[in-house]
Amino acid sequence: MASNRKTLRPYQVRLVTDVGRAAGDVLVEQPTGSGKTVQIVTLVAMHLGRRFSHAVISAPQEQIEQGFVERDYRAIDFPEHRGVAVPSIQAPNTKPHHLIKGARDTGFGTVKRVIEYLRQTGNQDHAFACTHAALNLLIRKGLERLPEDLSGKALFIDEAHHASADGLSRIVALWRERGGQLFFFTATPYRGDGRPVRLDNMRSFRRSLAEHMAEGFAPRHLESEIVALGQPGDAITPGQFTGEEAPPSSYTDGLVAAIVRRWLDDGRPKTIIRVPPMRGGKSGELVARLTRALASEGARVLDATGTGAADKKRFLTGLQDENDRTHATSAFDVMVGIQRVLEGTDWPVCSAAYCVGMPGSLNTVVQFLGRAMRLKGDDYPAEQRDRARLVFFVPCGGGSALADLSIDHSRHALLTCCFLADHEVGQEWIVTQEVRRGIEAALGSRDENPATADAENEADEPLDPETRAEVELAIAGAREQIAGTGGEPTLGAVVEATAKSRPDLPEAAVQRVAAEILAAQTTNVGVAARETIRQEVARRLRIDPKVKQAMTEAFAVVLEEFRNATLRDSAVLASVGRQVHGVTGGQMREFAQRLRDAVPRPLTEEMILGWADAHHERTGEWPKVPSGTIENAPDENWSKVNAALYQGLRGLPGGSSLASVLFERRGVRTWASASELNARQIGQWVAEHFGRTGEYPSREAGEIVGSDGETWSRIDAALKMGLRGLPGGSSLTRFLEEEFSVRNRMNLPDLTVEMMRGWVSAYFAANGQYPTYLSGEIVGTKGETWGGVDASLKVGKRSLPAVSSLAAFLQIEFGIKNI
Repeated sequence: MASNRKTLRPYQVRLVTDVGRAAGDVLVEQPTGSGKTVQIVTLVAMHLGRRFSHAVISAPQEQIEQGFVERDYRAIDFPEHRGVAVPSIQAPNTKPHHLIKGARDTGFGTVKRVIEYLRQTGNQDHAFACTHAALNLLIRKGLERLPEDLSGKALFIDEAHHASADGLSRIVALWRERGGQLFFFTATPYRGDGRPVRLDNMRSFRRSLAEHMAEGFAPRHLESEIVALGQPGDAITPGQFTGEEAPPSSYTDGLVAAIVRRWLDDGRPKTIIRVPPMRGGKSGELVARLTRALASEGARVLDATGTGAADKKRFLTGLQDENDRTHATSAFDVMVGIQRVLEGTDWPVCSAAYCVGMPGSLNTVVQFLGRAMRLKGDDYPAEQRDRARLVFFVPCGGGSALADLSIDHSRHALLTCCFLADHEVGQEWIVTQEVRRGIEAALGSRDENPATADAENEADEPLDPETRAEVELAIAGAREQIAGTGGEPTLGAVVEATAKSRPDLPEAAVQRVAAEILAAQTTNVGVAARETIRQEVARRLRIDPKVKQAMTEAFAVVLEEFRNATLRDSAVLASVGRQVHGVTGGQMREFAQRLRDAVPRPLTEEMILGWADAHHERTGEWPKVPSGTIENAPDENWSKVNAALYQGLRGLPGGSSLASVLFERRGVRTWASASELNARQIGQWVAEHFGRTGEYPSREAGEIVGSDGETWSRIDAALKMGLRGLPGGSSLTRFLEEEFSVRNRMNLPDLTVEMMRGWVSAYFAANGQYPTYLSGEIVGTKGETWGGVDASLKVGKRSLPAVSSLAAFLQIEFGIKNI
């Protein structure tokens, strides 16, 4: 049957081939809709039992996990090429789910099943799929049971930008330490904490959104818009601005009307709408009003909100039913949801994404954009078939509320506008070798010589974001210098002046960026350059967290250059201006001035200590990281100061912290700056506590007698987080279990039917009757009780079968009537 087979696209063939040959850990960065799931399945099918013996696939949500398990294809074909045999990868069993099994579907606990799978020896014939949450639970409950040697075992992380999450980052680090191999797949190169997804020594394979669009695997036209809501003077909170809180109730009518009007003006596209999470059922009110308004215009709406099991089932069922439908047969026109409509919501016919608020992370913007970037079928309306729309409805008081937002939100607004403009204009541009040679001929910088092939290939690679930022700044200075002397900033003159001012920058990078910028001018120079550069890569102004960090101190200068010199010339930056104009309500000059004034000034320890002394004098306490804004420096806060001390930002050497500085320079002792701990000292305090009270301590046991201010809660935190010289990954409860054999209710040993039979027989021999759940402690065990056994049997815990109760077990195993 045709539905049982899937054929790889040419770029997917290249990817699985390259990844299959790569040694070590791998990062695959590809746009949403490029088929990362089928690529992972192919790699598992090709290499399980050969390159690696075991494979675990981790996905962020249950519906994504099930996408690996409940596949609608059994065989994967490579595309046909004349004169070349067509290989096919087929699962060793006719059932599609044989190759990859869902850990939650095995009848065992997910964590227990994954651990058992990894502990099995020899090559396995199947992989396991689970969620990121299951791996987080594995860190907390089963870390010590993982094999010490993970070599030959593969961990595939889907949506790997989640790797900054505590549990997931720890399992990734542990997997590497124990010799396992990592395969990261993501649509975004930066994690939620702003750091790159790519780890040290990780081989990277990247496919840009522009390439995907240009080759016809995604809509070729991407349109974005920011709709500013509200009236001047409205009070808007940062959470309302980013869509994490409900907008004021006075906005509801206008918001609903704006969304419906935009949907009608866009030609009634298949649309996903993300609304803010609201407390007290207010999400339901907004969704209901939005649904009624859309329905009055003929839209069929799927409500994807709600947290109950029925809500989840309704959404997943509706989504699954849509998989095999076309535009004409689709049962819905609009889906409305909250978080659930980000990752994992694969609605193939969707061509528009509307979002209430401007999300506080570019990763979220990228994920949401991906909802509309699927390739459309031939039955889609012609005017929408090759188009995707991304619209933000931003509560911002028509721009007047920006003064009340934090500077971080203002920066984020600019970064998001640059991102949208980058893709809106950059989609039209693809660099070809012919165009590259035209640029070089115009510059006169290279001769047509085979020896330049390596340099040409290097020029086609994406520029490192930090290099691009540095080059753009240098070119801006060169243009200003030339204009100041009355000269004409031609392409050659700009390149020459930039090279003189910054000889350390790569020549090819300077030529490339100068050509890109000048080509957008409306002058004769721009016209001439545009004849050469018809298309360019969609990464012209890729302002992401890494670039932001590289440009921190010069950020205001860049904005000034954008506003005064470039926005009036550049097509892409004119789009930035239009986007920012929508958010600011036309207050672009004030917006730029605000960001320019917010350039972080250098910090010194003396400056920090001065602020700390003033804080102590005013409050009687020394500042901590959560202490908020610094009163004598309203643009600063203690959290940012601590980050600068730790990361070495703003002129500080790094490797320090606020607690360390206060301890070393003011003698202020905190639990974070206290002396190091060791197991021997903790064990001594435990023994003394037991000798004094007759009980072992818990984390709520308060201060440790004779310890100079230590508390059991701090000991527990240090054991868990690896602070003060301790390795981490433990807890006070686990320490007592390992060192003093104290029963740990969170890590009880497995029970077996044979063990239970023995206990029951011994009880009957001693008492002449069978036990009940009220029979107390089981003689000869370490703290086991019949009540605990009864509870485990009821829910199937600790490897026992779920047989309702102890009474049911006695009926099954001993024939005792269950009354």
